[in-house]
Amino acid sequence: MKPARLSILVLFFMAAEILLAAKPSLPLITKFRYLPNIVTNKKEYSVTKTVVSKDKLTVYLEDEFSNLIFREEMLPDVYDSLRVQLPSEYASYELSIISRNKYIEEFVPNFLRKNLPIDKSRMPNYKSGGSVVKKESQLLFPTQGLTDRNIALWGSHGLYFNRTQNRWEWQRPRLFGTVEDLLTASIVIPFLVPMLENSGAQVFMPRERDIQMEELYLCKTTISSDSSEFTGTVNRAGTYRIKIWYGKETKASGQILCKIEHAGIVNNYKINANMGAGTWIDIDGLYFNNDLRVSFVMADKKDALCVDSVKIGGGISHFGNGYPRFAEAARYNLQQAGLPDSILYDQKPGYKSDYYDDIYSRSKWVNFLAGGSHVYPSYPGLKIPIDAVLAVHTDAFTMGADSVVGTLLVCTSDSVYPSGYSKMAGHDLADRIRTQIIDDVSKLKCKNWSSRGIWHQKYVETLVPAVPSVIIELFSHLNYQDMLYGLQPQFKFLLARSVYKGVLKFLAEHNGQSYVVQPLPVRSFGAELANDSVSLSWKPVSDSLEETAYPVRYILYTRKNDGSFDNGQIVKSNSISLAVKPDTIYSFKVTASNEGGESFPSEILSVCNKSESKGTVMIINGFDRIGGPESFDCGSQGGFLYDRDFGVPYMYDIAYTGNQIEFDKSIEYQSNDYPGFGASRSNYETQIIAGNTFDYAYVHGKAIYDNGYSFVSSGKDAVMSGDINLSSYDVLDIIMGKQRTVDGYELYPHKLQSAITRYIKKANKKVIITGAYIGTESCLFTEKALRYKLRAPWASTNGVIITPNNESIYTLQMQANASQYFLQNVDALQQMDKIADVLLRYEENKVSAALGFNRNYKVVAAGFPIEALTSDSQRTEVMRLFLNY
Repeated sequence: MKPARLSILVLFFMAAEILLAAKPSLPLITKFRYLPNIVTNKKEYSVTKTVVSKDKLTVYLEDEFSNLIFREEMLPDVYDSLRVQLPSEYASYELSIISRNKYIEEFVPNFLRKNLPIDKSRMPNYKSGGSVVKKESQLLFPTQGLTDRNIALWGSHGLYFNRTQNRWEWQRPRLFGTVEDLLTASIVIPFLVPMLENSGAQVFMPRERDIQMEELYLCKTTISSDSSEFTGTVNRAGTYRIKIWYGKETKASGQILCKIEHAGIVNNYKINANMGAGTWIDIDGLYFNNDLRVSFVMADKKDALCVDSVKIGGGISHFGNGYPRFAEAARYNLQQAGLPDSILYDQKPGYKSDYYDDIYSRSKWVNFLAGGSHVYPSYPGLKIPIDAVLAVHTDAFTMGADSVVGTLLVCTSDSVYPSGYSKMAGHDLADRIRTQIIDDVSKLKCKNWSSRGIWHQKYVETLVPAVPSVIIELFSHLNYQDMLYGLQPQFKFLLARSVYKGVLKFLAEHNGQSYVVQPLPVRSFGAELANDSVSLSWKPVSDSLEETAYPVRYILYTRKNDGSFDNGQIVKSNSISLAVKPDTIYSFKVTASNEGGESFPSEILSVCNKSESKGTVMIINGFDRIGGPESFDCGSQGGFLYDRDFGVPYMYDIAYTGNQIEFDKSIEYQSNDYPGFGASRSNYETQIIAGNTFDYAYVHGKAIYDNGYSFVSSGKDAVMSGDINLSSYDVLDIIMGKQRTVDGYELYPHKLQSAITRYIKKANKKVIITGAYIGTESCLFTEKALRYKLRAPWASTNGVIITPNNESIYTLQMQANASQYFLQNVDALQQMDKIADVLLRYEENKVSAALGFNRNYKVVAAGFPIEALTSDSQRTEVMRLFLNY
């Protein structure tokens, strides 16, 4: 075997071997076949040429052979397989194998080399780093994460205008209730981007990333030559991305200091005006609920302020198609981001096509960002040193039966980047991400998850960018078995974490640095009052896949009433006590932190110490479920039953287009409008669907406070582990929401049953339990301890609830919407005792919606979630009924 060498040297030796070959005849063999101990999808490869020189033999294989995953330990098997297939007179020759103009040793990535020398030609010849935006009010900056790294990232294509058809359309068909153009966005926006940013990276996206439907341009007031202020008022409270535009003509050379005042919180930023001038720069995602003020001042008073415009929110298309801007192809967002026409229009010779313009403009936009930096010094641009490019897609490939298509990576490995180092760096990035995905998914979700290898292709998305670039085909949106995983929020989180880890490790190794993986979210969170203080406690979660992903500290974020969470405080242990004022609702969330970054947040818990309180209610959050739609498979028929159980998105769902309508597996593709098996409707593809916000202790707490009680809260894990002493409280309010025993979640875990059973053995205790499936999954525990069972599922279609005497009417959220999770099932409950009382009924059939039981202890059980009522006033009234029972 020959050691790895530069591609240019390969070409030299190829020429030399041809000139010196003793036997330049037809190939000695025409096919190369594997022996059984080497496992590949393809068993035979064409031999394009053989060159014999003295006692050396070089075999050239077709390009597809280079798509295999090469490791040092497999190379002897490859050569042994070749040797036994050669004529006997060549058995002792020194062998070399070349595919795609490279010795196969070159396809072993640097990060897995032990005996092969490290290929320094694929490592950058400059020191990378430098961000446009730094959040000064951030408490910690990862020292072994992605701080000062710049990642260009997009998910698939997006909605585009088809000039031939004279209509707006998706690149791919609607399948299994979604479409690739939105499905990848549902992985990138809520999962992958936050992971990269939590690790310190700045992420640049050619498509709009803000899912907020509102868009607001702030009003500017110039204060002086070096300072200005922008103000505005939002119509609807929520989280908005805030973006700024500063111009080139001012030639600012210093730092812009930015202060954002919102919802009672102040955030400070430092913006490097030497980069990013002349386009929209994303600053942060913040909660706004009324007025906001953004002020700027130059750090160097000699510089003139150059901020021209500030806006928040994503908004609706500016091109009249009625879709949210995050759904549109990158081309339309870039059109409004200051890119030159030469990058945006008529990009593919001979075609006037928005589709092709979109594909080309994304990659050229990367170079426009990087131009003028050490990444691409000869190209005019915005001087942002992009470190890597990720094009996240799903594949249009099917395996049939019960097979999974799995993951494919694509890169371009020919030639060098403009800064001079080898494009084999793109291969190493692809291999790092592919390896991470396959390892993680096979260990945690699907042991047979497939690797489709690494394709070396000259696709625009990997060929054009001036830095390591990969196309990541996560799974197949066309294959039903893949989509059983792909529609699950937990799986999206796992895939995103794998990609993030692959990027983290590649950039660390690529630049000779160490890395630490950010922790997983904490568990067993509890919040209890003690006089004028609140005691908070939680537990860390170990990552079985990453030994570095363990927290060394925590960050506690606090919200007062309906304001914004603050910028946090560092907590060095897993508990803390804080002073609280009476009659203020405090809400808390915790993240775990280490040198690699910050985890996703915990559930949100709330407390309030009410003056002249009637007592204290313990709220237990039992609703931690997230999951995809219900599915079925009966051989010739299969698919997803969104209309029976939509599932529970993590925070929100932006990928849903409408219900699946074709369940017959034999129906073949006819067009994107009717793609056969899996074909789906389009009536929801302009909408965002609310999911589990993990903030329902606050919703219940407000209703409890309005009825004269103090309250505390806890996650069910803390209750089950014995960290919370329930006997201290006269009332438990148990939130079950849309919890079901499905996808690894449980409605009535045995430890929770035991904790509640112990609690009600104390005299004069009360349990309030509400949820959409508490009757459907009734069991011996509910019948014996809580004194109810199922009377009927699917008890209401309109969600209207009445009191037995028809004095009050309440309404549940039964329609998918952006602000509140919706219900499909509510349970009618059957009392186990004649002395039990019917407290509420469903209006359309008068079956019991809520029951009361009163003996040595009290139970109020409702077959619907209180938080699914459509107004605060209704929740307060229903909670009053339950508390007063």
